[in-house]
Amino acid sequence: MPDFGPKLLLGEQGARELALANQRVVPGRLLAREHRFRRPDLESALRHQLGRFTTGE
Repeated sequence: MPDFGPKLLLGEQGARELALANQRVVPGRLLAREHRFRRPDLESALRHQLGRFTTGE
């Protein structure tokens, strides 16, 4: 994605902090302490956010 899109929508700082930041984060400390995530993968998290809990919808 070109830089100008997020900057136009979010401003310089918003684009830097939200859209252009590295989104690949591994929660190492939580995993080391055996934290159980409610929605451990992207698909289940998106289904929850979008209200699509079953497959095939």
